[in-house]
Amino acid sequence: MSNEQIEREIDLSSRGRFRNLEVENGKFPPIHLSVPATVYPPREDTRLLITALDTLRGKTGRAVEIGVGAGAISMALAQRGWKVTGFDINPFAVAAARGNIESNGFREDIQIEEGGPGEIGWKVPNDSDLVVWNLPYLNPPKDGEPTLGPMEEASLTDYRGEGGWSRVLREILDDDLNNPNVLVVLLFRSDPASPSHPEDWTKFGWASRKISAKRTGGDTLEVRAFWKPGGGCPPTILNNTDSTMEDAKLLPPQGWQRILAKQQNKGRGRRSSKWTSEEGDFIGSWAIDSDILQNIHPGLLQTTIGSVVSQSLGMQCKWPNDLMINGIKSGGILLESSTTDDRIRIGIGVNRKSREVGGRKVSGWEEIDGSLSVEDIFLRIDGSLASLFATHERIIQLSREEMETLSWKAISESLSRGVISKTLDEEIRITGIEHNGGLKFWSELGVSQTEELQSIVTSF
Repeated sequence: MSNEQIEREIDLSSRGRFRNLEVENGKFPPIHLSVPATVYPPREDTRLLITALDTLRGKTGRAVEIGVGAGAISMALAQRGWKVTGFDINPFAVAAARGNIESNGFREDIQIEEGGPGEIGWKVPNDSDLVVWNLPYLNPPKDGEPTLGPMEEASLTDYRGEGGWSRVLREILDDDLNNPNVLVVLLFRSDPASPSHPEDWTKFGWASRKISAKRTGGDTLEVRAFWKPGGGCPPTILNNTDSTMEDAKLLPPQGWQRILAKQQNKGRGRRSSKWTSEEGDFIGSWAIDSDILQNIHPGLLQTTIGSVVSQSLGMQCKWPNDLMINGIKSGGILLESSTTDDRIRIGIGVNRKSREVGGRKVSGWEEIDGSLSVEDIFLRIDGSLASLFATHERIIQLSREEMETLSWKAISESLSRGVISKTLDEEIRITGIEHNGGLKFWSELGVSQTEELQSIVTSF
């Protein structure tokens, strides 16, 4: 920071320009704040984040807030039973937060310190159970564009690097994850997109679940929760096996369980077809609790899995759950269960390279990104599946309606690329997805109907 910039900040902060604000706080008493000119004031994003905190379940513990500003979120956490450590790189925000915490009576519950992600040596405290951050989401100014003051830039502008401040935090946690069950709650701007985006977490094996969202002004804001599925436990890895789906039957009955194989000799696909794998392909199976079938139809389950996995890999989903690249199959997904156990097994195979199998061309992920390893593919698939099925004591499970939305998002994206759908007799226009995973469509008769899973052919 230059001397001129420092003088500007001090001038702004010393003019006595304080805003006295009252922040709505759900079922708790409102929070009263005094906010100086160089500190970000609570707005709609603050209220959205406070509302999201009320959805968290389970016991409270140690919470960390990054970018405390005037202290509203930290005090909201304290009111809900959390012991809070707050950080901000703006010294004026640190001073303001400490003063507001004192005047609101939270001195014993909240500690405010100067610092944060991006500073050498900074890390999340060892005993943290919850990390909360209202991410800065303004796009960084381009070279030659006017900038805000240094303190305003720090509180409002996202990081220039790929993935923004969200990625910086994720890398810190990946490198030094002290509590494997820590829950991370972040507020993003999803529209227009900012450098920070939730997909960066699922690509690296984190489970992700949307808590709340709101359109305000010209922005869409959403609050997301992230956690390591199974407390970060690694998968079981086999050098060689006949079938990971058979091996998955022997996985422990509890926890986030998956098994990977470097070579599979007797793989199978849908309708008892043979699945051929070569060295370097991805081969894996997951075992999830079958209780989910009490609320989710098996057809919707397989459609949703196909949708989220295809998007995590940058592929298209051919309904119900084939993985495609430019109209050519690149992977398959198989779901199985039996009356002898209480688990559903999900088998996924993805080709690394394009080739011919049985006289037909198949594609591979190297056509999209040749730099991705098998481990990269695993993390992306694991993160997407965990976002559907992994549990965390503080986060509720996805609803049927949310799965329908996820399924339709992927299918509609494929349709927007010129995909043609037809029954055995006629072309149709697909308009939505049913609760059983079937497709809603308009026929030439103009009648909306639902087809059985096997009776629709989709062509790219």
